[in-house]
Amino acid sequence: MSTATPADWQVRPAPRTAEEWIARAAAVAAVLATDAAARERAGAPPHEEVGLLKDSGLVTLLGPAEHGGGGQDWTTAYRVIREIAKADGSLGQLLGYHYLWNWAARLVGTREQWEHVEAEAARNRWFFGGAVNPRDRDVVVTEDGDDLVFTGRKSFSTGSRVSDVTVLEGVLEGTDQHVFAIVPSDSAGLTFHDDWDNIGQRLTESGSVTIDGVRTPWSSAAGYVDKEFRPRVYNTLNVPTIQLVFVSFYLGIAADALETAATYTRTRTRPWLHGGHDRAVDEPYVVDTYGLAEPA
Repeated sequence: MSTATPADWQVRPAPRTAEEWIARAAAVAAVLATDAAARERAGAPPHEEVGLLKDSGLVTLLGPAEHGGGGQDWTTAYRVIREIAKADGSLGQLLGYHYLWNWAARLVGTREQWEHVEAEAARNRWFFGGAVNPRDRDVVVTEDGDDLVFTGRKSFSTGSRVSDVTVLEGVLEGTDQHVFAIVPSDSAGLTFHDDWDNIGQRLTESGSVTIDGVRTPWSSAAGYVDKEFRPRVYNTLNVPTIQLVFVSFYLGIAADALETAATYTRTRTRPWLHGGHDRAVDEPYVVDTYGLAEPA
């Protein structure tokens, strides 16, 4: 879309406060809203729209300030998701999942791992996708020396076709241990299928993915030290974090639908009861004084 990347985003002063970030999100949403319906009909991968999220700084909202991130918390992130979802539900969902996967290393990994991932993500403005469903066992992870090899298929991989990095998840062969790792989205063996065509959230790029021997070092296995997982209580915040992501973009979609309907009603319609007798007699039914329809 031609208006998706205003040239001056990157030269504007970066927001510093939560309210400034919400204002930035509202400005981005105003750009996205201009042709959201047309983009939904076209169904093309939202590369330019993700570029806008990067140029505006929204992708680095949760990143450490010392590495170029916004240094904000999840309260602000949820509000930003709602603002974007008001303009485009698909982009709201993509941004929400991005925040979740950007935070995945902190939720599951060691301090050394999450500090490294968050610094690199902020410096390079990574956009995250994820091929994760820890309730299934459709991806097997095998050991090969100092590497792990992921093989299988996921039914959903939200955001991955427009992402820089993808969070993978699978079950370590011969165990019941799940392994999470972040890999480049252009890794050999990753094939994202163009099979997502769902009305309403068509641009979330949530199609299936084939994972055919994708290799990553053991050191990238989140939360593992010397090939043993080190659980933390913080791991349990994974589920409420993603559920609130869903709540946020649902609320954004609902809020805009309500406002759009209210604006339409105020500016383009009038109550049928007060439309006048001439209009009423042209209808197959009239309304009596109690507001009950009966045959004319």
